Amino acid sequence: MDVERRELKAFLALHASKASTTDTPIAHLHFKSAGELSHDAPLLTLTVDDILEDFDTSSPLVVGMLEQLRTYDPTTQRVVGLVFDDGKYKKVLSEVLWCPEALERRREVTGR
Repeated sequence: MDVERRELKAFLALHASKASTTDTPIAHLHFKSAGELSHDAPLLTLTVDDILEDFDTSSPLVVGMLEQLRTYDPTTQRVVGLVFDDGKYKKVLSEVLWCPEALERRREVTGR
């Protein structure tokens, strides 16, 4: 799992800025195949329903991502992750990341 965590960290450094905030919970995921991460790796947006339908919800990693989607603020944060394709979509690592631009817009509107 250490290798995958290092890959996630590198992936986030390269691609997290591609993920935008939304009004509803969305996971921005890349389905990683064997080999190196590319600089043009696509991020796919998946809803909670997509994840419940397509992923192995008995996996603790998938359950963790669903919990992130349940508790984060989609207007100021993003859920970004990597799916390590094992054919069953049960190995996914994701992080909740702040979106500085959205926080700044919120401060301008609310004054805090």
